[in-house]
Formats: sequence, C-alpha cells, structure tokens
Amino acid sequence: MGFSRTQIAIAVGAGVLVLLIFFGYLFWLNGQGPVLSRSDDRDPLSGTPTSISLNPLRDRTTERVATKYLDALRDGHCQEQLAEWGRDYRKKVCRFYLRL
Repeated sequence: MGFSRTQIAIAVGAGVLVLLIFFGYLFWLNGQGPVLSRSDDRDPLSGTPTSISLNPLRDRTTERVATKYLDALRDGHCQEQLAEWGRDYRKKVCRFYLRL
C-alpha cells in the first residue's frame, strides 16, 4: 500500500509542527527562573509550599556543592568540613557546631 503525496506532506508538516512546539517550549523554559511554580497549600509549621516545580534547565552548581558538603557531614567527616569555619567565624561558634 502506497502513500499519496498529500499524506506524506501532512505527516511531514505534523512532524515539523511538533518539533517547533518542542523547541519553542525549550526556548521559553530557558528564559524562566529556577522555580517554575509553587503550590498554594503551605506546611502549617514551616510555612513552605507543599509542592514546588523546579526548572530542569536551572543552574545546579550550588546544589552540587551543597550535596557534596552534606554528604561529607553525613559520612562522619564533620571535623574536616567544619574546620574551615574556624578560620572564618569565631571559635566559640565553631565549637558549638562541632558539639552538635
């Protein structure tokens, strides 16, 4: 069974339209901030939204640094991670955090 030129043109046109919509959405998404939307429902204790939609194209460098730092704290490397704080902050505050 062969396809007519009209059917092929319709299929190609639909494919091009889908690609234009997709790349238009990516272009729009690239211009948005890191948080796309927040829910109106809030946690009664902290007041933060219960649902947040994040932009998949956001800059994640700060998230990677924070994850590395928190992973080191979780793995028991508190002394090494917080030792750098002793240079920047007062010793009393640093000792308080080390006791935690």
